[in-house]
Amino acid sequence: MFWFAPEIPIQDGPHEFCGLPGLIVKAEDAKGDHSFTLIGTKKTEVSPDEILNKKAREIVINEEKFRKLWSDYKKDPAKNLRQTSGSSSISAPVSVSASITFDGKTYSQDEMLKLIEKERKEELQKNNNFLELDLYR
Repeated sequence: MFWFAPEIPIQDGPHEFCGLPGLIVKAEDAKGDHSFTLIGTKKTEVSPDEILNKKAREIVINEEKFRKLWSDYKKDPAKNLRQTSGSSSISAPVSVSASITFDGKTYSQDEMLKLIEKERKEELQKNNNFLELDLYR
């Protein structure tokens, strides 16, 4: 169900919803699982060129590639962090070690990555109410 403002001649709305003869101010599914509500508008200093440049940096992939990337992410949500922390832009052999102290406990780099991976996997289990269900199976 959609609510839109024909007085605002912008054919846009949240997520992928657009095309009505006015700005979509609310959209929700029949069961109420997903609901988008416009809560405000503001003028920004973003130029059309900046928007176009952002779009130019987007990488378009097909559904098969998306499914593979999503599956890989679910299996190892900290993979990119692990790869980033293990790489170095310095060509000489350098060993870097990091640790962080939080609530009086010091965590090594490996412990931090394991903790991040655990938290992301838990988050994936909790947040499983996706809009495009067929893409996330």
